Amino acid sequence: MRLFNFFYGNRVPCSLAIQVCHACNDDTDAFMTEDFYLFYEAYEKNTNAVHMGIYFDVWHEKFLYINGFNKNKLEIVVSEDPYISRGFGDRGDEETAALRNKISNVQYY
Repeated sequence: MRLFNFFYGNRVPCSLAIQVCHACNDDTDAFMTEDFYLFYEAYEKNTNAVHMGIYFDVWHEKFLYINGFNKNKLEIVVSEDPYISRGFGDRGDEETAALRNKISNVQYY
């Protein structure tokens, strides 16, 4: 769920989000493709909904709510946990570098 929210909230086109996901999972996660389309479609259709999800906005460097098109797009999430993990989690430097390399080589078409 966090992955869908991150990509959608940061305005990554659905097709590119799917490509990145497949590249990072060695093309083994075909079922995620349908999930991506379903979440993107649900978020697009709910134009007046609020707090549909939470994502880390890379531009503002804050956690924001995913709200419908007709609602506030920059609603900051107030968290009781200031230590929410970011980045690649507890992966080692080599594994992180490998993932970054895979992501940087994804061609958008």
